[in-house]
Amino acid sequence: MISLRWNILSSALIASIMLMVVGCAGNRKDTAMAQPAASSTAGVDANENEKDLAVRQLRGKAGIEVESIRLSSAGYMLDFRYRVVNASLAVPVMDRTAVCYVIDQKSGAKMIVPAPPKVGSLRQKSTAPVEGKIYYMMFANPGRRIQAGDKVTVVIDTLEIPDLTVQ
Repeated sequence: MISLRWNILSSALIASIMLMVVGCAGNRKDTAMAQPAASSTAGVDANENEKDLAVRQLRGKAGIEVESIRLSSAGYMLDFRYRVVNASLAVPVMDRTAVCYVIDQKSGAKMIVPAPPKVGSLRQKSTAPVEGKIYYMMFANPGRRIQAGDKVTVVIDTLEIPDLTVQ
């Protein structure tokens, strides 16, 4: 009975990964729509200025720009996307041995990158980052603990990216 459940769950996970990979294979032109438009008014609030500063610091520190973090696979996975803007600075982020996880800011729970035996680690592996290319990491979300609208921190080895809102 347990073996049957495991086979069904692993088959469902593999199928959802395959669908995700097929959907990501095309050129994504809709990523610009996910970013809020910059305000042209003089009265820009402090939160927008803080976010702009955080984006510039992340670009300068890690050579990446966060595209999104979204629920995937019926809420059981978190899909984290980032764009490489400086290939030389992004090398540590792309390191295959880097420990990556998401921290739920409400509960403090850590969600890891799963590594099923048949498909391996659910993160894109590249020997050399390419500027302008979007890369991904999938994090487990057991029990659908993290919901849309929750704040999370993504940790990639020593790099912390705080206060990301799950879409």
